[in-house]
Amino acid sequence: MNPRNLELRYLYQTHLREAKGASEKTIDEVVAAIAEFEIYLAHRGFDRLQKRHSQGFKKHLMDRSSKADDRPLAKSTILHKLGHLREFLGWLETRPG
Repeated sequence: MNPRNLELRYLYQTHLREAKGASEKTIDEVVAAIAEFEIYLAHRGFDRLQKRHSQGFKKHLMDRSSKADDRPLAKSTILHKLGHLREFLGWLETRPG
C-alpha cells in the first residue's frame, strides 16, 4: 500500500460525502474502483500516473472475469468503474502536487 494514495482516497471519500452528498453505498463503490485501479498499478503513486495506465486499466477490466460467476464483466460495470475513476482523477488534478 502507498500511504499517500491512502490519504488521497480518504480525502476523496470526505469530498464525496461532504461536498457531493454521496451515499455510503456510492462511496463504497467508488473506493472499490479506485482500490482496484491502485492494485492494477502495483500501488504506484497517483502522482506518477500516465495516460497509458488508465488505458491499460480499461483493457484489464474488459479482459477480467466477474468474481461472482466467472463470466466477463458487464459493460455497465466497466462503465461505472471507469466513470468513478474519471471523477476521482479529475478531482486529483485539482489537488496541489
